[in-house]
Order: sequence, then C-alpha cells, then structure tokens
Amino acid sequence: MMKAEDGPGGAARAFTKHDVSGGVHLERGPNSAPADSTDLRSEDLEQPMYPRSFESSADVSNLSKRAPWWSRWRTSGSWQKVSTSEKEPSPQARGPHGPSRGSKLLASVAGASVIVNLVLLMLLLVASGLWHVTSGGGIALLGSWAVDEASTVLAAESFVCSGRGVRYADTTGDGCECDQCYHGLDCSELMSNCSVDLSSGTPTLFQDYWTANLEASAAFIPGNFRLGYSDGNLEGLESAVRKLHATVGNVNMDGRQLVMSAGSTQMIFGLLYAISAVNRENGFQGKTAVTSAPPYYNLYSYGTKMESSELFEWRAYADVINASAPSINFVVSPNNPDGRLGDPEFPPPSVAIHDFAYYWPHFTAITAEADYDVMLFTLSKVSGHAGSRVGWVWLRDARLAEVLRLYLMIHSITMSHESQYRAIKLISAITDGYASAAERTASLTGFTPQAAAAEGRLFHFAKLVMQNRWDRLHSVLGTTGTDSQTRVTIQALPPAASCGFFQQTVTPSPAYAYLHCRLATDPDCFELLRANGIVGRPGVVFGGDSSFVRLSLLGRESDFVLTLERLKTIAES
Repeated sequence: MMKAEDGPGGAARAFTKHDVSGGVHLERGPNSAPADSTDLRSEDLEQPMYPRSFESSADVSNLSKRAPWWSRWRTSGSWQKVSTSEKEPSPQARGPHGPSRGSKLLASVAGASVIVNLVLLMLLLVASGLWHVTSGGGIALLGSWAVDEASTVLAAESFVCSGRGVRYADTTGDGCECDQCYHGLDCSELMSNCSVDLSSGTPTLFQDYWTANLEASAAFIPGNFRLGYSDGNLEGLESAVRKLHATVGNVNMDGRQLVMSAGSTQMIFGLLYAISAVNRENGFQGKTAVTSAPPYYNLYSYGTKMESSELFEWRAYADVINASAPSINFVVSPNNPDGRLGDPEFPPPSVAIHDFAYYWPHFTAITAEADYDVMLFTLSKVSGHAGSRVGWVWLRDARLAEVLRLYLMIHSITMSHESQYRAIKLISAITDGYASAAERTASLTGFTPQAAAAEGRLFHFAKLVMQNRWDRLHSVLGTTGTDSQTRVTIQALPPAASCGFFQQTVTPSPAYAYLHCRLATDPDCFELLRANGIVGRPGVVFGGDSSFVRLSLLGRESDFVLTLERLKTIAES
C-alpha cells in the first residue's frame, strides 16, 4: 500500500495499490483530496504502471472522477499529467443557456461512439490474450512479467543458427547449441574428423515441427503454480492421454486403469516390482524370471540386473520360454532395435509387458487397437519430449495397478506438476491438429513435412520425415538376408499394411536401422562404422552378436545427411 502524503496545500493524497499479476489497480483512499487528475503525480507511482482490473462499480466510479487513464498513458509506458481544466470549456463557450440541443445530440453520439469503440477494443484485447477476465469478473491487462518471459523465449527462437542448431531461453553463451559435427556462433562451420553419434534414441527430429507450432504448444508456468507435493495425476493429463489414443486408435482402453510415471523407464522398473510382488501374494516363493526375445531393448537386461532383488532376476529367453514358473516377458512392437512386429506371449502364469513406445502412425501402420493386459507407452517417441519424462501404462488387473501406484509414490512421489502440465499442452496441440476425420486421413502423397508442420499435423510430418530417411537408406544399402553385395546391409522390414489412422496403405519406417556387416573380414561392425566416423550401439548389448549395430534415425537432419554420406563410402569400398 502506498503511504498517504501531503499534496499541494497540505491536502492528503492517498491511493491503494493492488498488485495483480505484475500490474497495478488504483483506488482512491478514504482521505483522498477531491478527485482531480493533477493530484496524481507520476512520482507517486512505482514503475511499471499499468491500469489494471476494474473489479467493482465503485472502482469505475472513482476512476470516472478523474481524467480518463488512457489520456495519461503514453506509448513509452509512463504516466503524464493531464489537467482537467484544459479539457473543460468555459461558461462563455457553453453559451448563456448551456449547451444547445444539437450540441447535446452530438455529444451523445460522440459518447456512444467512444463507448462502442472501447468495448470493441476490450474484446480485441481479450481475444488476443493481452487482457483476460479475472476470477472476480473484471478485466486485467497481461502483466509485464509475462510479456518479458515470452519475449525472452521468442528472442531465443529468433536466433539464426543456419539450420544446424538451435538456441533456447536457457542456452548459455552467445551462440547456438549446434548439431553434431558443427560449430561456430551460428553452427555454420563443419568440424573435421568428427564422428556422428547415433547410439542414442533421443528424438530431435521433431524440432522443426514444434518450431512451426510454438503458439499451440506453449506452456507458461509461473512460480505460484501448484506448490507442494504432487498427489497423483492431473485430471487434465489423463483426459489428454485418452483423447490421444482415441484419435490414433492404437489401444483398447475399455476395462483398464491408467497409471502415469516419470517416463517409461521408471514404469519398467515399477512393473517388474509390482508383477513379481503380486506373484508372491499368489503363493509363488521363487524369483520371477524376466526375459525378452533377442534382439531386445538393452535396458530390459541391464535394468533388471541393476534392480535385481529377491523378487525377480534376468534369465535367457531360451531358458524361460518353456518354463512353467511365473515369468515376465517384454514384447516390443515394433521392436527396438530391428523393427519386427510382435513376439508371441508365454502362457499363464507368465505376464507379458507389451511395450508400445513405437506403435504410432509415423513408425508403423495402425492395424488394430492393441488389446493386452499390460500396455506401456511413452511421450518421448510421440512428440520428441524425452526429457520431460512422461510415461503411462494401461492395466487390466486392479491389484497390479494398486501395487504399481504404491511403488511409484514411494520411489519418486509420482511425476512432477510441470511435466504433467507441459504434457497436457503438447498432447492437446497434437490432437487439435486432427480434430476431424478429414485431417487424419489426408493423403501423405500430397504433403511435404513443411506443409504438415504448418497445418499442425504431427503424425503426417513425422511419417514423411521417417519415410524419406528410409528411402534414402535403401538407395545406399542393400537388405539383410538377400543376395545384396554391399558391405553393410539393413534389416528387412515387415510388409506394407493398411493403416487405420491414415486410411491408406503405408510401409514401415521404424525408429532404428539395424545394420549387418556381412563380410567375414568385418567381424566387428561397431568398429568398422566407428573407423568411418559413425558411432552406433553394438549388437551384443541387444542379445545379438558383434556383426550387428543399431543406428538411430530419430536425430536431426544434419546428423542423418553426414551418416548417409559415410555409409555410402563404406558400401562402395
């Protein structure tokens, strides 16, 4: 509250200042001098000063006693004093009998015109987001703090990085964060003797899509957003996830519970604990065997061995497939690393964890709704936001869901408020792009990635990018298992299939290329590629052998271009 001070002639001047989202709202104090705009001096007010929300008729009445606030506002953001005496016509100017009927009519028309224009201006500002309706029913101008934050983000986005890098609001230094093998302030300089690392599945190929959809996906999180521990899932996130699956048609949600986690990796460990703990409750006293058919995602074996306890342990697939004891079998479709579709489930009492991280239209045809007891998903491979750590699972068994939630609560008190809120914005942006069937089934043939991004169709964008990369790969390398004479080959893909989402036949475009060095003179494929400036993930970590290497196709375009050039050199050698 601003302190009452003596104004000119000793008159007390008191104003109350309410801070509303970074701006102010002025009310005259009870001991204020008669309303006159000359009483309000700029030195009485702290900057920045924005006339804020009008919460009551009394506020409007108080403001109406002074010269209008817009007459004191300049584009510089400061206040100027406007004397009301300069606005008042003299009695002589009004004539001996006051204003004429014509002047009254003119004044009425002018007043009505001003009111109409003010209403239209307010509606325009509300529609643009610069003003918003407050909880008290008033209207408030967007605070300077929000504008400053948005300006910081947009300033980073507008930084020129030559198409081979990006600058974020939290980027340190003067330049961009460059793609692999590029450097310089604008990432325009190609480094010599640089290896392209494609060992990680980090999905940065979506960068251009989200750059084209900044407004739809923006999530502004102020400091007063949801303090305290998370008490579970935001209702909005569960609703968004359900809408996403309903849009794509890739999972049967009926009769199942949805459990969220801080990424699918946390969920994997939680499921291992929950399933084996329920097995103990059901009378099984041994360790539950955990396995997957090779080649399998290497986290399954490494993670199980790291988390191994009295409840579960990693076992070779061949040792478990015919066993009668309870087991946990990871089934990935499309598979990581080779893109094959679904392995068979073991008979009960074994439980299959169906990992559907890649069962999305940009990787494979959506041929039916997945319908299993345990179905695992992640936001990472849908939108590219792997660092936000958002995963979820659909469970048919209520007791399993209960034990899993307990594990997640003890392990990390569930996922963060910020991740949940950001996920809601991202998923909503995706589904809003496919509000109608016509938008979902638009032909891929007539689209470019740029056009798909401009229209907010993420799955079209990603499918076109992935398909183009596979087409270029096939132009350089032969296919494993054929009579190809290239030194290195890539895996044979499943046949084209009718996709229920796109409503057309599509060919698979999996997230990874599983390379095979076919010559006996190249026993270690990983070393062959590394000697030619490509770093992949060796086949042995997937339960395969050293003649295989996995390369991620989910990175930036500049990474892929450099890799393709080097693969061509190897193939022709």
